Amino acid sequence: MAVSSALSASPVANFTEVSASPMTATPKPHVVFALIDDWGSMDVAYRERELGLTPALHTPKLDKLAAEGVKLSSYYVQHICSPTRSALLSSRYQIHTGLQDGIIQAQAAVCLPPKFGTIADAFQLLQYRTHMIGKWHVGIYKDACLPWKRGFDTYYGYLTGSELHYTKIQRISRGYPNATRTWPDFRTHEGPIRTCVTPPLAPPPPPPPPCGAGSGGPPHCTYTNSAGAVYAGHAPMRNATLHEAQLACDALPACVAVTFHESAAACEAAPCKMWLKNDALTNGDADWTTSFKHPQPPSAQGNETCYSTTMFTAEATRLIAAHDADDAAHPFFLYLALQAVHEPVEVPPRYSEPLRAHINDTVRRTYAGMVSAVDEGVANITAALEAKKMGDNTLLVLSNDNGGWCGYGGLNYPYRGHKTTLWEGGVRGLGFVWSPGRIKGGTRFGGLFHVTDWLPTLVAAAGADAAALGKQFASLDGVDQWAALQSAANTNTAAAAFPRTELLHNIEGVSGTGAAVLRVGAHKLFVNMQAARGFDGWCAPCADPNGCVVPDGAAQSNKTVAYGGQLCCWQPPVNGATTCTPYNRTALPHVLLYDIDADPSETTDVAAAKPEVVRSMLTRLAAYNATNAPCCICTGSSRVAEMDEPPLDGYWYSFRDQSPNPDANCALMNEPPWRESGAVEE
Repeated sequence: MAVSSALSASPVANFTEVSASPMTATPKPHVVFALIDDWGSMDVAYRERELGLTPALHTPKLDKLAAEGVKLSSYYVQHICSPTRSALLSSRYQIHTGLQDGIIQAQAAVCLPPKFGTIADAFQLLQYRTHMIGKWHVGIYKDACLPWKRGFDTYYGYLTGSELHYTKIQRISRGYPNATRTWPDFRTHEGPIRTCVTPPLAPPPPPPPPCGAGSGGPPHCTYTNSAGAVYAGHAPMRNATLHEAQLACDALPACVAVTFHESAAACEAAPCKMWLKNDALTNGDADWTTSFKHPQPPSAQGNETCYSTTMFTAEATRLIAAHDADDAAHPFFLYLALQAVHEPVEVPPRYSEPLRAHINDTVRRTYAGMVSAVDEGVANITAALEAKKMGDNTLLVLSNDNGGWCGYGGLNYPYRGHKTTLWEGGVRGLGFVWSPGRIKGGTRFGGLFHVTDWLPTLVAAAGADAAALGKQFASLDGVDQWAALQSAANTNTAAAAFPRTELLHNIEGVSGTGAAVLRVGAHKLFVNMQAARGFDGWCAPCADPNGCVVPDGAAQSNKTVAYGGQLCCWQPPVNGATTCTPYNRTALPHVLLYDIDADPSETTDVAAAKPEVVRSMLTRLAAYNATNAPCCICTGSSRVAEMDEPPLDGYWYSFRDQSPNPDANCALMNEPPWRESGAVEE
């Protein structure tokens, strides 16, 4: 198998296990990397204090670990889920994996190209026991894309991009009949996990006779309503059991429709929303008050033991307890990709209710409760490490995957934009490193640090060089920053003193035709940003106990925001904001330039004042674009026929048809996995 010159490198055999460098005096560290989904860059109590705010969030463990570790002051991730995860796993920019645009859709024949090694592959080669828990979201369509084929010895979690926190239902419908049913996504490397998955896959029989038949007949129906919106059938519903009710209605010739309502009595007394049988004879005068009402089966909704953060952190503590801590030759590596704090915004009430004093807004308070649940979970994990006497030899990283999301509770104050955008609010990371005895605690790292840097940096912490592990790690975009982290450089150190002096946020579109954003030193260049501006306003917590009003023309029309909620404006709100200022939002110029050191909120375009900087950065951007791989995700993400079928085993999984993606831009993704490609040919 010939290998392109851009990826040719090390003569080290693919499967050689590499020991720590003889220069490493200490044993290889255990490594735990925790990725928190949609975590806003101000959404931890210590960050609120740093911004001069009275903390509304409750995160004592995260505060303590950050204070004992190294906070990353200029840390960057990608702007949305799949791009950050692919960059973390592969140490490659989006332009070098064919995943330049958006997320990997569950129904697409696209994944992180298997020809590239992952961070788990690297740690396997270093003889670590490698585990993953949580959200995968870098593609599943063929077996070679799955986590247990990408370097993880064990897996426990969900493979696609989002689902319900309690019931594990993926909200994309597929299969039976006509792609109208939703299915669970929850498994290990060995098969589906059936705990907490509701509704059951086998539909319950209808009650004999149906409930709610009228006065003197069977008892009224009982209803259990879930939280969070699920798209089912042909209208949004507040539950995921429509299909079960339809099957029951199918079994009764007299049934012409099904309905659900928050109040059983309301449905029995007056017409409700109906889902009609295809063969039902109807007219506008029909009386639907007698339609079939099917009681919902028991649900895991609201059961704290089934809440994703609870389950995922419990599995992490189980793995730690089971690890042989005395086996220094095989340390512990865990990638914990939490579902929290991604929507749907839901959490057991014991986490959110104590926050009422500081947050009246329901969404923000529930979101903050999700952050509290994460804090408790991390505390349980560190306690498990201490119980196994592994804590003093552990390197722990906490990171978000993108900025918080306006409308779903997350805040990125004082930064512009939010998740899905390339403004600072979308890409500014929240992260720190905790490693007693290896790095100096209570410090800040002021240099640029990108999510691609973790693979070479953590491999270096284990005493090895990522580039020496094989051709699957050639030409990485990540930079080894381990020595710099150990030096605990002060935030005010000159940027040139740090290993990384620039980073490519992204070049979108086929052949670089979309938005492009580059950071060099203090300057951040935007090109063609109008096409991808998204929400480019600013959000801050509402500081008025009586609520804040967003007037017409100031971002959202006459919206009242409750105390502590997301006050989002087209102009930067100040600390303590209670309203927004109306603003004339005009089209963006083709080129924008911001000095992020002086203007981290991206309020003042300095392109006209610094033409030489613009010219230099455009030249650098063109050099990156010259290495741009064909954009598979741009043109090769069509919905596949697989979505007309239920999943193979009733749970989301790899596809039946695993043939190469026929799109011309997907050649890179179609190359064989690195483990099958053999040695480099000369």
